[in-house]
Formats: sequence, structure tokens, C-alpha cells
Amino acid sequence: MVVPYGDNLEALAIALKEFPAKKVIALVPSNADAKVVEKVKKFLQKEGAELELHTVEEAVDGFFLALAKVKENEANPIVNVSVGTSLYSHVLLCAAMATGVTAFGIFDGELVFLPISCSISHGK
Repeated sequence: MVVPYGDNLEALAIALKEFPAKKVIALVPSNADAKVVEKVKKFLQKEGAELELHTVEEAVDGFFLALAKVKENEANPIVNVSVGTSLYSHVLLCAAMATGVTAFGIFDGELVFLPISCSISHGK
């Protein structure tokens, strides 16, 4: 599973129930807050999964390139956009659409494959 930078652990928990994973790849900006990353890492350890960080330059195209590289190296990656901040969720959804990687979000506690609409509101 691939996630954008952020710490929506509820969305991550729901996704892990639907798509059990031993590894979660987080695409994070170079200026990511270490506390946010550590929070996600500790949560995943409790769930029996490891966190693999891929640092991405701030430029939007960096996320596209990073996801394309993940797609080359991982079998059937899937993107959970609801874990991230609004900005990084939108960027990673666009990257998934451009690279042909399946994406989903968690809306009102339900997993929804995207794109359904042009808006990601994290169920709010």
C-alpha cells in the first residue's frame, strides 16, 4: 500500500482491514515533520506492518516520478489517498491516475475506489 504524507490513522486502519499489508510505502516531502512520520510508524508496528519512507522533492512532479518508481518495483501497488494531508492526497491521486495505479479513499468509514469525483474531502 502506498500513502501520501499525513497521519489519518483511522483511514489507514480501515484500509489495512480491507488490504492487509506487511509494508506501507509513504511518499513524504523532504521537509516532513518527524513527529508525524513517527506516529504513523508506531501505529504500523502495532498492526504488524513496516513503514518504508520514500523522500520526495517538494515539486509535484516528484510525487509522480516516485509513484512510477514504486509501480516498477512493487507488485500491484494500491494508493490510499485518505491517509495524507489534503495537498498530498490530491497530488498522489493525480499521480495514481497518471501512472495507472489503483487509488482509493475512505469516506464516512467506507472504502471507495477513485476517481469518483474531483474532490477528496476525507469523508467530511
